[in-house]
Amino acid sequence: MKKILMLAAVGIIGVMIAGCRCGPNYLGRTVDDWQNNYFVEKPVITMLITDIVPVFPILQLGAGLVDTVAINPVRFWTHDAWADPNGGTGFMHDNPPAGTMELNWFER
Repeated sequence: MKKILMLAAVGIIGVMIAGCRCGPNYLGRTVDDWQNNYFVEKPVITMLITDIVPVFPILQLGAGLVDTVAINPVRFWTHDAWADPNGGTGFMHDNPPAGTMELNWFER
């Protein structure tokens, strides 16, 4: 009987969390914006941080886990479930800072 109850609890929690992976992902999108803004300002350093020492990918993984387990379910059950049926929660991205990149690899 305990195994059946445990299996049912795990199944219910799994179904509830499975839909939360597709939420607005506020923390993950914030890391995305941070990486994009950093890339506009310092592309070479961002390449090093992304490719050689995977700081941004590790941050994305951690943010995705926190979004899936905590932020997306809370946002859904406190806002989206009771909001306009055609609405939903979106994430408003920051625009990268305007500027020009002075990176000319082939011009001397």
